[in-house]
Order: sequence, then structure tokens, then C-alpha cells
Amino acid sequence: MNYKLAYERLIQKALIRVEIPNVIEKHHIIPKSMGGSNSKSNIVFFTPKEHYVAHHLLWKIHRTKEMHYAFWLMINKTSRDGRREYKVNSRTYTIAKEEHKIQTSKIHKGKIRSEESKRKSGAAIKGRIPWNKGLTGIYTSETIEKMRTSALNKLPDSAETRKKKSESASSRRKIKGAENLH
Repeated sequence: MNYKLAYERLIQKALIRVEIPNVIEKHHIIPKSMGGSNSKSNIVFFTPKEHYVAHHLLWKIHRTKEMHYAFWLMINKTSRDGRREYKVNSRTYTIAKEEHKIQTSKIHKGKIRSEESKRKSGAAIKGRIPWNKGLTGIYTSETIEKMRTSALNKLPDSAETRKKKSESASSRRKIKGAENLH
């Protein structure tokens, strides 16, 4: 795939857009880390999805530490409720994670950390709630209890509802199967 051409087309699409979407994000056409400026001619407004795609393409085109860092921040950006804003497939995430480890190790290679620095980072890690402790890091205990109670009190679906769900899933599988034939 020609990533550079795809990026250029994405920029052109945004520049000729007539209707402004409800949610837009500002993007530097030529990234500032590559000499781009804040001038109006270097700014384009994207939908959040287009903005994600733009950074993904820039990362694939250039493979510099700056482009990697911008893409890494984007794929790890979380909303206020703690959910990831962008979804990436496992292959993209794995490649980005491996590159992130390489870039990070280059930055820290040869640096000697003081005992105070080690103590502070250890204390910070101990203060964090592990991911496997459920929802405690995202929701209050009251909210968790409400969610638990709601789930326990939920009535099972009626036979009619189960039948409708089954038919709906079946038709989606048929459509998806037909799409894969093309």
C-alpha cells in the first residue's frame, strides 16, 4: 500500500470538506517535529477517526521516534471514564509496543538512576491498583455495587427475545459471510 498517497488523499478530503463534522481535531499537515509550522496553510481539521488514521499513516511512512511517539500517545489515549478512545488491532499494537520499547531503551540507555529516583518510582508503582483487581481503578465502590446489583437483578430473556436475538445474529453472520466472498 502506498501510505504517502493515502495520507495525501486524506488531507485533500479534509481540505475540500463542505460540511464541518460535530467533532473535529486539529492536525499539522507537516508535523512540527519535521519542520511544520502553526500557519493556517499547515493546519487541517479531521474527524477523530481521520486524525487517528493520519497518525497511523505518518508512523508507517516515516518510522521516526517523533512519529512513533505521536502514534503511541494516540493509541493509548483514554477518555475521562478510563476507556481507550481509539481501538487498534493486536498486530498494530504489538508492532507499536515493540517499537516503543526500543525507543524508550534508546532514551534511557547509559543513564544512571539515583536511589531517590528508584525509591520514588517504586512507591508510585506500589500505589497503583493492579489491572486484575477488577473495576476499582475506574469506578467508585458505590458504582461497582450498583452495577453488580443490576446484573444480579436482571431477568433472563424471554423465549421470544432469545429467538429474535438468534435470528439477528444469524442474519449478521450470513451478511458477513457474503461480504467475505467478494
